[in-house]
Amino acid sequence: MSDMFDHELMAWEEYEETMCGVGRHSIADFPCMDALDGKMPLPPANINPNLASGEEIKEMEKRIEARAQEKSRSQEATELGEQLHREAAAKQTPVVVRMHSGPWIHLQHSEGSTVGITGKYLFFAEDRELLLEIAEAEILENGFANAKVSREAQHKDHVMCLYWTDNSRKWELAAKYGHSETVKYRFWKSDADTLAGKYSKEYQRGDCDE
Repeated sequence: MSDMFDHELMAWEEYEETMCGVGRHSIADFPCMDALDGKMPLPPANINPNLASGEEIKEMEKRIEARAQEKSRSQEATELGEQLHREAAAKQTPVVVRMHSGPWIHLQHSEGSTVGITGKYLFFAEDRELLLEIAEAEILENGFANAKVSREAQHKDHVMCLYWTDNSRKWELAAKYGHSETVKYRFWKSDADTLAGKYSKEYQRGDCDE
């Protein structure tokens, strides 16, 4: 095929795209279309009218069809790639993100929400890493959204605040940590009590205020 043929083929393809949606099925449907009826535009002026019939027009149609199939395969590959990406994102393993801010190490679930938080459960230990491990385990395995651990110890102990919406889980945590020799569990303290400066016997060891 000549360069002129390729050029005219491209013009035909552009003409095909123009005609999409007006009922045409192939180039052969309108090789000599009269544009005076106002319904369809003329083919591009640079197309040789002799190409409207014969072996060359059949060859053009084959090449146009081949390019259309290639575009379709490309679109299918793109859609498949996007679908796989969405599935991979949905199956992505949740993680706990650590952020250092002032005197605290904050821990946040990668997919968690802090909406509705009204207070925290308090833990004390000399071993800061142990508190960080407890916080991560509770966030990943038991639904807590966030926590924070003090970077520096006070009176030998670091403090960990495990945030939740209410005090409904205090006995659940007490069953796991209440008799530990290395962790001192001091139950629940609401944000309202924190603002009011109230302290109960359950957390005489201190609190988790900023």
